[in-house]
Amino acid sequence: MAAADPVANRSLERLIKVVEDLDERRKGAQTVVARLNVVLHDFIRNRDVTLSGAYLGDSKGNVRLRLKHGETVLVDLAFRESEVELWLPRRNRFFRGTRREVILHGNNDLMLLAVAGNAHDLFFPRAWTHRAVERRLRKIKGREVVTVLEGEGPACRRVRCLALSPAQPVFEQQDLLGIAGRLIGSVQYDDYRFPGPRAGAEGGLPYPGRVVLTSRTEHYSLEMLVDEMHINTPIPAARFSVQKPEGQKVLPLAASLSSTKSLWE
Repeated sequence: MAAADPVANRSLERLIKVVEDLDERRKGAQTVVARLNVVLHDFIRNRDVTLSGAYLGDSKGNVRLRLKHGETVLVDLAFRESEVELWLPRRNRFFRGTRREVILHGNNDLMLLAVAGNAHDLFFPRAWTHRAVERRLRKIKGREVVTVLEGEGPACRRVRCLALSPAQPVFEQQDLLGIAGRLIGSVQYDDYRFPGPRAGAEGGLPYPGRVVLTSRTEHYSLEMLVDEMHINTPIPAARFSVQKPEGQKVLPLAASLSSTKSLWE
């Protein structure tokens, strides 16, 4: 039997320690309230749209995202437990459905947010899931990558792959995988902020100042630049709900997701 490579062992031990530290660190963030500067990259029309955004999220998966162009609200979206509400004022459309419908319909504009829009995956990604059974650490194209697997035996499948930054002990990208290892989309993390300690307190949680979500189709990407962030600010449950305008018709989200047209058209 060949002798173990001490350099390789030290590298693996360091990688495991970094991943464990990141897992532990995210436990300190139960809620996130953020003000964002947003750029929607439309690769189909080859144009960029500059927006402002407000984000609310918690560790349970509840999300509220509102995007504005100037003073005009373009998108008001909420994932609250199993429910989804989407208000598009300029299109005069209000949708209601379930998170399960978003995920089951696969190729749609909301799926990546349904899977990775929560406060943890969006800002403090973890190389694990509540159904995970194993994670594998290896180098892929020169990058140290953690692959997370769910299931057992022949049914074991990859559900996410996270690449570590070569310069800092943080993740720089996460690929989310669905059935048969099919890519759902990617989240890139950049421009990390490392808040210093306040008087009488420890340093704050490091977080990415730039987050980019790109769907599997690569037709669009949503680039979010964090202008201001507050961690562990109490968020009333009612904030994770979009108020339906009086007299507004409610459209079934599932039917719209089944359509060949984009939700935004």
